[in-house]
Amino acid sequence: MPLASLFTPGTLNISPKPNITLHTMPVRVPSFDGGYFGHYNIPVPRLEQMFNALASTGELPQIEAPKGLKNISYVVEFFAPLWRCRVSDAVVTAHILSNLYEKVHSDFSRNIKLDTFALYPQNLTFKAGRYRGYVGYFTMGHEDFNAGYKEIYIAISHPSMEQKEHMNDNLTASYYTCKPYNTSIATTISYMNNQVITSTVVHEKEFTNPGIAPSYRQQNYCIFYDAWYNRIKGLMYIARVYFTNGYSGDQIWQSHIDQTIFSTAADFSGMSARWRKISNDDHRLVKLNYVTQEKILIALIEEFALNATLALMSIPSFK
Repeated sequence: MPLASLFTPGTLNISPKPNITLHTMPVRVPSFDGGYFGHYNIPVPRLEQMFNALASTGELPQIEAPKGLKNISYVVEFFAPLWRCRVSDAVVTAHILSNLYEKVHSDFSRNIKLDTFALYPQNLTFKAGRYRGYVGYFTMGHEDFNAGYKEIYIAISHPSMEQKEHMNDNLTASYYTCKPYNTSIATTISYMNNQVITSTVVHEKEFTNPGIAPSYRQQNYCIFYDAWYNRIKGLMYIARVYFTNGYSGDQIWQSHIDQTIFSTAADFSGMSARWRKISNDDHRLVKLNYVTQEKILIALIEEFALNATLALMSIPSFK
């Protein structure tokens, strides 16, 4: 029967459809159970290299398609440590301030008596003898041996950009607790003409010690923690002595976070810009061509944790 008798001429369109076939093949899957990172699964230097690249660019490394296929889609499921950050409670905030006190006070202990040092938590400022200090950023690690995990505590100030040449008390501060969660992750990985697209679903549960994981997972989580924390740890503050005709002092910048994608966070970038503006030692700070984001630091920390896990699939050891 002629097609013209079934369809009106000009109304029949023919379009190509993809030919979908199913294959069974090995793919790279992040594994924290297969062996200790430092010995079997993946060398720690290679892990550090991956973290450095991810922290400097914020972009996932290229994940090779199985067998070099250009168009393919598959799902991988695995367990991994993800970080979730929240505002610290009063107990943790006091613990952060206690450690910050010890850290900053030690820098002045040779010249200033103990009873002359005072720290003000509402705006992360301090007085030490003739000095007036302004803390911009502080991190510390805390390991809970009973629970079997490590936490990160963060303090960051929010200075007013309206201030010109001098610091004052027109500051506020935030305190955060970042905690690891043992997470079941399902990631769909699709390649279209060699371009990779990922879509991830996570199911979190609190990271606890009893029955946490088989094999080496807990040890590897700790190695992952250390590699990540090294990118954000630090202490930054300005200490000055003010006179009637000026001031003298110094800026302490004990961190490399300004050389990473974390420095693009809205709150950190605002603090950093203010510190640069009034610093006498601006040449010490590395200036990179990063664009400030709308997200705050803890949001970038949570994103980085997931991306670091997915980036493991770019390492040939996982296959």
